[in-house]
Amino acid sequence: MTNHGQAYLNTLAGAPAGCFENNFALVCTKLGLGEKLDRNELILLQDASFRATVCNLALNGRGAYATTLTPAHEPIRTHLELEFMVACDALFASAGWQNLPCSQQNTVRRIFLAVLVRQENLAF
Repeated sequence: MTNHGQAYLNTLAGAPAGCFENNFALVCTKLGLGEKLDRNELILLQDASFRATVCNLALNGRGAYATTLTPAHEPIRTHLELEFMVACDALFASAGWQNLPCSQQNTVRRIFLAVLVRQENLAF
């Protein structure tokens, strides 16, 4: 029997191959998150993961943000970072997240929630 979390991931897995939703569902299923997090908690993780992706693009001048990084873009990047942090706070406050073993939380953070700035984009 599938719980609501895994049913949600099964729905996302039906999205076109290679898109964010499909990749998210496949990785979550491999990690067994559909059995440990409910549908709402997976939506929180999906939202935080998407925002992490957008932050990485914006902070490193990729995707829609593929321009020369300038100080004028800082308010946009700051706004995106704040949205990411708020999304993470909502996820981390959920019962399902708090019940995950620390090792699994660390794996999820590394795969879905890592926001990194490339060395050449750091301001000194």
